[in-house]
Amino acid sequence: MGFSKEIARRGSIGGTARWAAQLYFHYIASNNLPNFNNQHVLSSYIDDLALSALKTRFSGDLANSDAKQIWNFYQNSARNMGYLGFITSVLEVEAGFYKNTSQNISMFTEIIEEELTKAGVKKSIIYGTTSNQQTFNEGDTQVSEKNLPSNSPWLWLAAAIIVLYVMSVFSA
Repeated sequence: MGFSKEIARRGSIGGTARWAAQLYFHYIASNNLPNFNNQHVLSSYIDDLALSALKTRFSGDLANSDAKQIWNFYQNSARNMGYLGFITSVLEVEAGFYKNTSQNISMFTEIIEEELTKAGVKKSIIYGTTSNQQTFNEGDTQVSEKNLPSNSPWLWLAAAIIVLYVMSVFSA
């Protein structure tokens, strides 16, 4: 593991992912995991989880400007990425996640995925899809065209990066 990846894992990226994993387990302790037999049920569950996490982060004050920005970013740009999208929304508002290079964004996203997986968060929650294929097959360390499903969060992440870049160019 590279030095910068280890620093990010021990810093705000990994810390936010571990915080989110803890909130996930607190949430499921009082809210049973339903059978995610369709995408709508899963997305609604993740939305409720994200809202609960925001209430915890902001002591119930959802009128807080950062809470509003996080929720808006998640709903408008990252909801299709599941709980991973919510976590990147938190990091975007609080730390400018998408102002990094695409290489760093990929590394940070990988760290978040690893921390959530290591904690035991269900892949369907992490990626927000009921599909058996999430981002890449167990044991794979490289994402490639052969193992990316068409609704891959990597695809959406790449699209989000491009949209944010274009927006930054036109707003300058």
